[in-house]
Amino acid sequence: AVQKHFETDQRLKIFGRVAGILTSEQDSIQRGWQEGLCDFLLHALQGVIRTESIKESLDSHLHQNPLVETDMAIQATEQASMAYGFGQPPQELLLHLQEAAQGTMELPLYAWLDIIIEDWLSASIGINEQLVSLFHMYDSNKDGVMDLQEFREMVASFTGDEGLDERLVSKIFSAALEETNRGHGDGDGQVDTMSPEAFVVVARQHSLTGNQRIILHD
Repeated sequence: AVQKHFETDQRLKIFGRVAGILTSEQDSIQRGWQEGLCDFLLHALQGVIRTESIKESLDSHLHQNPLVETDMAIQATEQASMAYGFGQPPQELLLHLQEAAQGTMELPLYAWLDIIIEDWLSASIGINEQLVSLFHMYDSNKDGVMDLQEFREMVASFTGDEGLDERLVSKIFSAALEETNRGHGDGDGQVDTMSPEAFVVVARQHSLTGNQRIILHD
């Protein structure tokens, strides 16, 4: 009975995290549903949802306990992390998955999902913190917002003036203004500078990270 309740709680936690109902108090920037997390999970699940890799434990007639092959789950995690995560997953995560398998060749599906969701969210918070620090680094007059010139200078510091796409910079800045105005929602008119929160949103949409790497795309 205890195990059954644990699995039910685990499923509800997973649903809450993916749906954005359960959020972390540590992350004050991104709340609610996150497209990146859903893309990451779907990519990971594609690597394990196969007839030969999903098994049903029918030892108990009260519930079913899906299992996935441990090696396949680890491989799917690595592939999803590279495609929709934050690069190569840390060794600690892979060891955690192996420990969750408890020395067997199979891993409970819900335990696997719970572990990789928490790791993705933790890494996401770290990226957000890096981006906020980057924002303040290039907020030259320290007024807490960023204008077009400050944003241009930040991008140029990564790409160099010769590699700067002025059209794309303007497009991304405009998207950040829309995000800033949407965040205000107080009817006081449109702003012409971006907020740190809006910067984080558009930076992640356009693959700008806070670890001295920038890849801007439409």
